[in-house]
Amino acid sequence: MSIILVDTTGLWAIVFEDSKYHRFIIKELAGKRISVLDIQILELIRIVYKSFSEGGRHFQKGFSKIMEISEFIESRAYEIKRIKLNYIKTRPVDYINALRIIGSHKNLFIREGPKDTQWPEIIDAIIAYKWYELKCLLYTKDDGLIEFGRANNLKY
Repeated sequence: MSIILVDTTGLWAIVFEDSKYHRFIIKELAGKRISVLDIQILELIRIVYKSFSEGGRHFQKGFSKIMEISEFIESRAYEIKRIKLNYIKTRPVDYINALRIIGSHKNLFIREGPKDTQWPEIIDAIIAYKWYELKCLLYTKDDGLIEFGRANNLKY
């Protein structure tokens, strides 16, 4: 059986029915076993907390939402939609190789921040590395990942 990865936006779309990608991702992935990296759960929790707490100003709102997400994942509620999730553990070598990818593809994996700051997109680079290593299909709408995939003849 071939591996199918989803990026964190795809994971968000599985979890949130009001996501603009929810219907598409559920339709595309129904009946399939998909994989996400364990680090994507952390990224999802961070993004959900930041969004629902309004940038950390409302702790309880954000924390309640991440607890809800945690329970959704723990209960495997996505299986109702006929999606099987497999979690891939990240290893130290995945982080090291992701940093190498950032170094060689700065235009794809560095985000411009406020006040002329730059931030490495480490999770996306780890996804890119695992995608490259596994030579699998990746569901993504991320421009950096798509360009990386094109440059490395990877399926998306």
